[in-house]
Amino acid sequence: DPDPADFTPGEIVFVFNTTSLEETFKKAAAVAGATVISAPKERRYPSPAGEIRTLVSMLVDPDGYTVELNEVLFDPRRQ
Repeated sequence: DPDPADFTPGEIVFVFNTTSLEETFKKAAAVAGATVISAPKERRYPSPAGEIRTLVSMLVDPDGYTVELNEVLFDPRRQ
C-alpha cells in the first residue's frame, strides 16, 4: 500500500517545530480523523558545523494534509 502522506510536488506539507514533541504528538494523534504515519523517531542531518539531531513524526490531518512535527535535539550551529 502507498504511504498515506502526500509528497507529490505541488502538494502542501505543514512542518512545525516544537520543544515538546512527545506531548505535542500525543495530542495531534488523538485528534479524531488524524492518521499517524510515523511516531517520533530520531533523524540526523549533516551540516558544515556538525550533525543536527532531531525527532521527527508524521501525520495526516482530518482534512488530508500531511503534517510533520519536529523537535530539534541538537544543532551545532546554535552552540
